[in-house]
Amino acid sequence: MKIYRLRGVLLVVILTILFFLVSTGAGWFSQQGMMPDHVATRLQLTAWLGLITLYLTLALRWLPLNWQGLLDDTAVNQRIAQISVGILVLTYILIFGFLTFRRHATFNSATYDLGIQDQLVWNTAHGRFYATSLEVKNYLGDHFKPLVILLAPLYWITPSVYWLLAFQTIALSLGAIPLYKLAKRRLHSPLAGLIIAFVYLLYPSVGAVNLFDFHWEATVIPLFIAAIDAVDRGNWRETAVWLFLAMLGKEDIGLTVAAFGIWTIWRYRRWRFGLTWLGLGITTSLLTLFVLIPALRQGPSDTLARYAWLGNSPGDMIQTMLLHPSVIIFHILDWNTLFYALNLFAPLLLLSFWNSQWLITLPAMGYNLLSASPFQQSVYFQYVTPIAPFVLTSMVMGLEWIFSRWLRESWQRAGVLIGLLLSTSLYVLPLAIPAQAPHLPNETAVHAALAQIPPETAVFTTNYYGPHLSHRQQLITPHDNDEFVRLRQADTILLNIRDHRSVLTILTCTEYAELLTLAEADHFGVAFAQDGVLILTRQATSPINFNEHLYPYCRSEQS
Repeated sequence: MKIYRLRGVLLVVILTILFFLVSTGAGWFSQQGMMPDHVATRLQLTAWLGLITLYLTLALRWLPLNWQGLLDDTAVNQRIAQISVGILVLTYILIFGFLTFRRHATFNSATYDLGIQDQLVWNTAHGRFYATSLEVKNYLGDHFKPLVILLAPLYWITPSVYWLLAFQTIALSLGAIPLYKLAKRRLHSPLAGLIIAFVYLLYPSVGAVNLFDFHWEATVIPLFIAAIDAVDRGNWRETAVWLFLAMLGKEDIGLTVAAFGIWTIWRYRRWRFGLTWLGLGITTSLLTLFVLIPALRQGPSDTLARYAWLGNSPGDMIQTMLLHPSVIIFHILDWNTLFYALNLFAPLLLLSFWNSQWLITLPAMGYNLLSASPFQQSVYFQYVTPIAPFVLTSMVMGLEWIFSRWLRESWQRAGVLIGLLLSTSLYVLPLAIPAQAPHLPNETAVHAALAQIPPETAVFTTNYYGPHLSHRQQLITPHDNDEFVRLRQADTILLNIRDHRSVLTILTCTEYAELLTLAEADHFGVAFAQDGVLILTRQATSPINFNEHLYPYCRSEQS
């Protein structure tokens, strides 16, 4: 017993020193300019969360609570945990449903991507399957998401973009249920399962994906978690169903399905199952990316442009990766990669690394890190959807391994679980930025303008107003440099001169002036003008007066 206590004390001292060194070291490297501040901050936060969890666990040792009774797998605990998970899921739906609805209602959602998804579902509901006027004529020429049209019948009830936002929120919330079942079974505790379900609902990437418009691939998070749960129960047929549905989420998801197949061969020696899904996953991704999408797009997928630094063609890219691996290594090994990894794994106290399931994320992490798009190196966009589920499930398996070998006392396990919940709660703070939905200073004028635009007219507008005008066959945005050609496709132009936001570009006064000049050259006149909001049509006879319609608002907003 004395030796056991001595080991415990020694472990606490070593971990305390380690966390202290990481925190102070990150701060020193940042001050010396050898480490970016944002990376140092994440390292310090991770170290302090580890230290808090350590001493919280020690403190629980002396609390007069029956931790063994709370963690036991009894009928009473099971019932309480099940009801509590249901309450948590419902609470998540209500909170994030409100946040997503408010974000759209206050003109903070974007044409890219909510407007695109809304238009294609609306078109499909009217018999024009996968039709869109944004980027491509057939949406499958942009991304392979065939199941998104399953939402079209909802538009027969009432055509509303809120169906998409509600569906995504509900779908993501349901991921807590299979994760609860997996954790309850593996950790032999309904309370542990409840805490893990709560951790899932607080996990930053899950919430951020929910808040960023609508993306069908968000459904792969609960689908992959359900697949892992089915594997753990030995139900391979059910696993196949979840994998098949996930594979139809987007063209790149097949690579993660292929990695899932390899993992089942390695972990369970299921050769037939693993090879089947390895082949199906790779084949689906290759056929959709290099055959279906180019055929419908009448050109290569624009996704490949993000990897143009590797070569001019897919063959050149593969050749670069095979013959010049050092190029790939030096590209990936930088501070941004560490920041990316910390945002993925640190909210879960790095517990995911204690189980091999996290390796399934490597294909998705690989093509995200190799992309020239900075959005793919952020854990707050839809590109994290093939990664998040396995970070979470491997965390559960990692906990099981640690509990069975090191932390066998109930108070120790309770401390780690509470620390995990605390860690995820603190890491959810970055959501405060994308969750903000500020009101426009001239929101009343925007609503008045939208009410005057007929549903059958072709509209040209900027990124934040497309989702409010997407129930029409022609919606046009300033997405490329040929603005004059795009303006001529429109019957109506809607601009908010006081709005200088955009996900893709920053609309400055100079750019608004260029758009108005092009509109004037194409014989557009002012049909509506109020508080910086303009509706331009060719039928309007009132000329575009820059002194009246542009300069007053630009001077006040930009000076």
